[in-house]
Amino acid sequence: MNSAGKSLLKHMGIKEMVQTAMLSALVFAVTAFIQVPIPLGYLNFGNFTALMGCLLIPSPCGIIAAAAGSALADLISWPVYAFPTLLIKGLMAFVFYRLMKTAKVKDSLCPAVSCALALLVPVVGYTLTGMLIYGSFATGLMQLPGLLMEWGCNFFVFVIAARAVSNAVKVKK
Repeated sequence: MNSAGKSLLKHMGIKEMVQTAMLSALVFAVTAFIQVPIPLGYLNFGNFTALMGCLLIPSPCGIIAAAAGSALADLISWPVYAFPTLLIKGLMAFVFYRLMKTAKVKDSLCPAVSCALALLVPVVGYTLTGMLIYGSFATGLMQLPGLLMEWGCNFFVFVIAARAVSNAVKVKK
């Protein structure tokens, strides 16, 4: 293990390790087993699950879980995408995490705006990955309608769930 990995593990407590493992497993399960076929892939709610995990567990653990859970799901369905997925989903969660952390106004729109922007990472990332894997600009672009549909579905579910969580937290206080 390199020094960065050792440093991360050194600073993670048992609670963070368990949260990361559980969120990774949840992202994996939702991504791998709840799928709707789209051109050159499948629509799933793994992005929603990963970003909701980042919202509920606001730490770098969500980034690790999003990347690992999604990449593991691709290993059993579309293995050629596993490494790009590791990078793309890690970046998606990182963008969400940074936007949420740096937002000056913590209002109810912040999670939705952060989610909308973070979900653009897979749209662009998988379009470029498709271009590289299939060796054709046109083939990469063929994924765009399905990726945009996935963006919309994940965003819609995230907004509803984030509002429900926000309301539940208000009621609890």
